[in-house]
Amino acid sequence: MWHRAKGTRGGAWALAPAAFVAALTLAAGMPAPAAAFSALAWGHNKSGQLGDGTTNNSDVAVETTGLSGLSTIAAGGWHNLALLSNGDVMSWGGNLFGELGIGKVTNYSVVPVAVSGLHGVSAISAGAYHNEAVLSSGEVMTWGENAFGQLGDGESTGPSICQQLACSTTPVKVGGLGGVTEVAAGGADSLARLKDGTVTAWGRNDFGQLGVGTATGPSKCSGVACSTTPMAVSGLSGVTALAAGLKFNLALLADGTVMAWGGNAAGELGNGTMTGPTSCKGAPCNPTPMPVSGLSNVTALAAGGGHALALLSNGTVMAWGNNIWGEDGDGTTTNRDVPVQVSGLSGVVAIAGGRAFSLAVLKSGTVMAWGNNNYAQLGDGTTSGPEICTGLNEALEACSTTPVLVHGLSQASGIAGGFFHGLAYGQPLPRVTKVSPDLGPTSGGTSVTITGARLSGATAVDFGGVSAASFTVTSPESITAVSPPGAGTVDVTVTTAAGTSPALQADQFSYGPPSVTKVSPLAGPVGGGTSVTISGSSFNEATGVEFGSVSAGSFKVSSATSITAVSPSEPAGAVDVTVITPHGTSVVSPHDRFKFQPMVTALNPTRAPAAGGASVTVSGAGFGVGTSATVFKFGATRATGVNCASTTTCTVSAPAHEAGTVNVTAMVRNVSSPKTVANRFTYE
Repeated sequence: MWHRAKGTRGGAWALAPAAFVAALTLAAGMPAPAAAFSALAWGHNKSGQLGDGTTNNSDVAVETTGLSGLSTIAAGGWHNLALLSNGDVMSWGGNLFGELGIGKVTNYSVVPVAVSGLHGVSAISAGAYHNEAVLSSGEVMTWGENAFGQLGDGESTGPSICQQLACSTTPVKVGGLGGVTEVAAGGADSLARLKDGTVTAWGRNDFGQLGVGTATGPSKCSGVACSTTPMAVSGLSGVTALAAGLKFNLALLADGTVMAWGGNAAGELGNGTMTGPTSCKGAPCNPTPMPVSGLSNVTALAAGGGHALALLSNGTVMAWGNNIWGEDGDGTTTNRDVPVQVSGLSGVVAIAGGRAFSLAVLKSGTVMAWGNNNYAQLGDGTTSGPEICTGLNEALEACSTTPVLVHGLSQASGIAGGFFHGLAYGQPLPRVTKVSPDLGPTSGGTSVTITGARLSGATAVDFGGVSAASFTVTSPESITAVSPPGAGTVDVTVTTAAGTSPALQADQFSYGPPSVTKVSPLAGPVGGGTSVTISGSSFNEATGVEFGSVSAGSFKVSSATSITAVSPSEPAGAVDVTVITPHGTSVVSPHDRFKFQPMVTALNPTRAPAAGGASVTVSGAGFGVGTSATVFKFGATRATGVNCASTTTCTVSAPAHEAGTVNVTAMVRNVSSPKTVANRFTYE
């Protein structure tokens, strides 16, 4: 997915042509904002785009620090914007192209900072590396990357040089533009909707994304067609909303239908084809707006990297375009050239698109997500997914092809998607970050200190769905609770008026002795060294792991339910894997069995007549000494004349066998050696 861009961005990492971001999309019927609402974000955070003061990724929504008086939000590629109720704008995240608007280039900011000199703003939009803001006067200010004229100030250069490309680190005015009510920033192009329902566009145009009837432009910017000043989008009137994708754009008309223009390689235009009347840089495109097939009663739009979303008046969502990460949400990974319904969604009031994932807000204020999840951008508490999707580079990647719940927030009033992160404006849920102690008897009665955030006003504390015997809120960050009776490993959750804290690994509490429910893999060589994942419960305070009666070579407690251990050297055979804690040792069961396998590492000779009778020396490990402790088979036929002088060397008489190649396996104590290249034997 990533590539090193030669001759651009100073050799910095650039996105391959399938990554983009869509800004906030709101709709009527959305939950009303409240004073307690905050910006929350989840997913990738290496550029500080979550705004929580760290660069740690998060698989649930975390609160962005230092923001109050929010009016709306927007997500860019690696950065975000927040419009305050006083008309000022805050920004945070990546800043290699001046996209934070703070008058200088830095790597990033992990907390919100004020955009320089920008006041009286009524609307915002964030593109890949540039931004747009509408002033109360109807004029438009832009800042960030300008290599393709996307700032609209008549230049494709800028007062600053960012990564060897043109940019502006402070807002500049778009020339000759007024009466604007809405803006939409794309990959490297910009849109503005005027009061009269027409649309202007400027910036990159090599895929016809300006909608002016050609994929050329009055200027060349970084070697491609562009316009550094606004141009009228052809044939559009009565437009009520806009959405900008990476190489395509959308417009919602007053009659509830949708127009699309630009690149169409993955069906982004939704017209029943993946072709176009024009070839743009070798790919299909249409530089003139055309209707999206079969859409009516649309109330809101959103665009992602190569896919699009439409919210219908009945609260359902339609999607089309790229779908290899499941971002169309129809349960498949097939690209769609006409709109299809997102599975299982109803009562939706807002939508947004990220690079290869999608978001929706329900009437309840909860947020749903689907698509790629490599960086936890679905916010469901994992970096995996119910499905594995094949990405552009054909590697298997985490995804969900149908919507899943974003954890950590409630009563959302807005959403936005970045390259690999999600952003919302809503009420944060309480969160549990630690329980101490995290282990106690099954009878309950353990006094547990619960540490977290937003714990004030707690109305319930549950241990795996069972109410705590009692609890006391000692501060907004701490609760003392008494554990109820229970068993196994459970999540400790706190409920306030905002909702219930999401279940996280950090909130787990275990009862009584440990229990092993699974080991993986199930077998390994007698010499040890196999990394074995042990699943179960109450592993918190594990002091030892044993394979049979022999201690593991080493082990690491990953969580209350998972341990990774290295198998020791043991004789061939099956043993029980047990976990030891101060509260006891796991009870042996059929689920904890691990097999130490004898190994065949060499044969001499490796070829013999099919008639059998050849003497073969077998080298390896874990053999039973003598004539009967080890059984050898050539394919499915048992060898005779077995004599093992040691655990590493045996001689056998090859049985008769039809011509061909077979595996020679050793069996000791009912455990067989694996089939490998080293134990191939050929009959001639």
